[in-house]
Amino acid sequence: MPLSYRIRIFAVRARRRLRAPPIVPCTRPLRQRTDYTSTSALVRVSLAAVVAFALGTASAGAETESYQIDATRTRVEYGVVEFGFIEQHGRFGQVNGSLALDKDTKSGRIEFVVDATSVETGWSVRDAFVRGDGMLDVERYPEIRFKSTRVEWSADRPVRVHGALTLHGITRPIVLDLKTFACEPRAGEAIELCRALAGTTIRRSQFEMTSYVPIVSDDVTLDVDVTATRAAAETTAAR
Repeated sequence: MPLSYRIRIFAVRARRRLRAPPIVPCTRPLRQRTDYTSTSALVRVSLAAVVAFALGTASAGAETESYQIDATRTRVEYGVVEFGFIEQHGRFGQVNGSLALDKDTKSGRIEFVVDATSVETGWSVRDAFVRGDGMLDVERYPEIRFKSTRVEWSADRPVRVHGALTLHGITRPIVLDLKTFACEPRAGEAIELCRALAGTTIRRSQFEMTSYVPIVSDDVTLDVDVTATRAAAETTAAR
């Protein structure tokens, strides 16, 4: 390439550079990066605080009333049919347990333990038969237990108790229908008495008690007559 041509190209490029606007350094502050991790954590904390406040406010006025079952006034009775037409009843004299009710939240619980060896039928021979290995087998299973899982309410009164019954070493779900439930203070004392009558029907075959069916019916009625006490000062607020 001739030298004169090279000089011309160089001159053109030089003029173009002189015409270009000068480069001005940017003085605008850089945009700060948002820390989304911190923001998300702050939102979670705020929501948790709101939920905790709401739950605390809702339960501030709730009161759980706890009662102790009075063993001297409480009994569990059963009924079966023998030979298809003879009704036979028995009762368990030793029952211990507790119950708690919360009228505001419509909830509650009840637990009781029955001493299976305390069964009485009015005839010592029959008592021994019911306690024997063909029926309750009290040497291996000396206790009958019930523990509630849910309490149904109608207005301000519990009407049904769902729970688990452990009998003959087997646990099955049952439902106790409350026929009566009432509480009142005991005259002249700072003690409240509550009485509940509940009942249900079970099948003893569900608890692996199949001996003598159908001479002794598979269906067994259970009736629970509970009296429980609570001192007036024992009402505790769930705060």
